Amino acid sequence: MNLNVHVTVSRNSLRYFDYMRANYAALTSAENSVRFHVYCLLILRRDNSAFAITELPYGRGSWGHAQAIERAIQSIVPAEINIIADSDVVLLMKNWDKPLVEAMIEKKSYGIVGTRLEDIGGFSSGDVKYQQYKKKPTTTWMALSPFHDFSALQVSPDKKNFIEVTDEDLAKLYNLPTGFFVVKDTGWQIPSYLDDRKIPDSQLSQHQSYSPSGSPAQPSFTLILSKKVVPGNRTMRTGLSALLTLSFSPFTK
Repeated sequence: MNLNVHVTVSRNSLRYFDYMRANYAALTSAENSVRFHVYCLLILRRDNSAFAITELPYGRGSWGHAQAIERAIQSIVPAEINIIADSDVVLLMKNWDKPLVEAMIEKKSYGIVGTRLEDIGGFSSGDVKYQQYKKKPTTTWMALSPFHDFSALQVSPDKKNFIEVTDEDLAKLYNLPTGFFVVKDTGWQIPSYLDDRKIPDSQLSQHQSYSPSGSPAQPSFTLILSKKVVPGNRTMRTGLSALLTLSFSPFTK
């Protein structure tokens, strides 16, 4: 099975992309092949590491990144798994691809599997009433099944406007309490897209590397990702840990 990894690269993220390629090569099993589809917000040096390179006229920042993701969605390879991934997110689990293929292709259990955002009260999210949606996959890293149509999915941000959670239907859709406001950051359309099309989803649950219970929930399939691994750059932290430990067994609903 080909795993098509769609990644946006700018001049500032070239070192991340170099590490990302080596990381996937080292940890992907021999049963599947990773193909990188690179969407460049610059002129990328030519080499044989990418399966496809698309140069884009968009600028840097969240808007340019979102436009690159939308181009990637339009370039999804049929009949194969397609993964939208940030260049500064890397895998730490050996043979991560095998349970993913089993769940998405062999069992057809999920249409999308991806990282989720911090819950309210998290290290980065805080307790404010303006929050991104919760408990749904995000564009940070999301695997898309070939058995569902994602061609109409848009992810462009609209940060000047918010969605007020005024009733239980909106609270259930965005997994936020009534009275909160949904921040329209990149990918804010994902919950409604999945709900409208009845696409089954699963998220990689966040766990701190240190836990009072001594062990993460449902550890039989653990995928560990680290943000911004290049030396000299900021590492995203959750509580006491410098890693985001994301697990799903078989996946989290």
